[in-house]
Amino acid sequence: MRASYLGVKHDAYQFYIDLLMRMHRLNPQEGNDATALKISEQAHARSLLEMLSESQVNIRQGVDAALLEREHSLSQQINAKAERKYKRSGKMPRNGPLY
Repeated sequence: MRASYLGVKHDAYQFYIDLLMRMHRLNPQEGNDATALKISEQAHARSLLEMLSESQVNIRQGVDAALLEREHSLSQQINAKAERKYKRSGKMPRNGPLY
């Protein structure tokens, strides 16, 4: 099921990229080529994360403790800011961290 889902996601990314490039050929000044590149890079990043997740590789192994602490601190800051934003909007997620 997982492979099937990833195949569908890949096809959706590819369709969107192709559509953006066709739109770019019609109107080169609109910047659809840059958007297509961004989407392509997002698809590659998603694939890499999926492969790392499936292989259960610990990407943090051997990383400097100061960098890991910095990552943790930034994650907490992002969550706190997102929570404040959602509270102001009156919409709170059901459970778990926001990011």
